[in-house]
Amino acid sequence: MIRYLEAEGLIDVLPKKGPIVAVLTWQAAEQIYNIRMLLEQEAAWDCARLAKKSEKARLHKQLAQIALASQEHDDMRRVEASQAFYETLFSVAKHSIAWEIVQRLNSRIGRLRAMTLSYPAREVAGFERMSRIYNAIEKNDPAQAKQAVFEHLTEAAALAKQILTEQE
Repeated sequence: MIRYLEAEGLIDVLPKKGPIVAVLTWQAAEQIYNIRMLLEQEAAWDCARLAKKSEKARLHKQLAQIALASQEHDDMRRVEASQAFYETLFSVAKHSIAWEIVQRLNSRIGRLRAMTLSYPAREVAGFERMSRIYNAIEKNDPAQAKQAVFEHLTEAAALAKQILTEQE
């Protein structure tokens, strides 16, 4: 279990001291956001191009779950609902390899999501940004979906940078 957590980047094992919670730096977070930007923009593009009515309905339901968790200030459920939304987006886009890469980063992405989603200045904006991604997919507008992901992740990355540099 310790090796798994270490591989996920959640703990560091220090010689003669043992495991400690890994520090998430802006340098590491920036790399994660850059990877997400590349993978999610392309997935959103293809999802908007390929999404059928039933898949759009599933995304809409997942977006509603994010809204409900936000209203109830349930950060864990909000992160889980966001994860489900993105899993569907990648699945509809037929980007299974990209999703595998995202899954490998999932623990770190989850930490960043929890950190930025729970930040008061982000709560409404984050949901609005995800709604824009959904709306572009609903209209089958790939360019708008890609742009919505760009805006969403740019805002999230700026907020993460602010939080992490204050902590450092």
